[in-house]
Amino acid sequence: MTQANNSSSYKIKTLNVRFQPIRFPPKRYKKIAKFKRWIGCLSWDTVMIDGKPLEIRGYEYNYHNLFHYEISLLERIQIGKDLVSGIHGFYAPMFHDREIEPEYEGILDEARLTIHEWMTRTSLFSTLKAFNWAICLISIGINPLVVVIRHGRSIKNYRGKMFFDFNDPKQYNFYQFLKMLKLI
Repeated sequence: MTQANNSSSYKIKTLNVRFQPIRFPPKRYKKIAKFKRWIGCLSWDTVMIDGKPLEIRGYEYNYHNLFHYEISLLERIQIGKDLVSGIHGFYAPMFHDREIEPEYEGILDEARLTIHEWMTRTSLFSTLKAFNWAICLISIGINPLVVVIRHGRSIKNYRGKMFFDFNDPKQYNFYQFLKMLKLI
């Protein structure tokens, strides 16, 4: 047993414990990264505001972390049997003051994050990623359309300042489409 496992007394059941990421040689990885960026992947890019990296709580944020932060500002939504916040399915010092015991499976945070990215920064990449997570949610018995509508309502009900701007015509997104259909 590793030291990391000794430090936490909780056990989380995961859906895919045998997952091994695909490893590519560096040359091929650069081509794949270039293709991903071309179709709209921005998750690992550093968020820049006024030419400086966005820093919150002493951590520089990439877009993936920014999406977690944005979701944590919204109200929790029901996904399956859990109320998902975006940051309480895992422990990360950039989001938590002290070590926490996850309240639910972390993949639910990632599913909500993907839906949030798709709704607020629609691209070919975020659409494909959302479709992939929709299939994953269906496979565990959760209706992804209900999750999308609940997340849209949580965005609509938020009264604070977000990092995305729905009034910017360059950021036409799925959220505006749902609003037009009066689903949220």
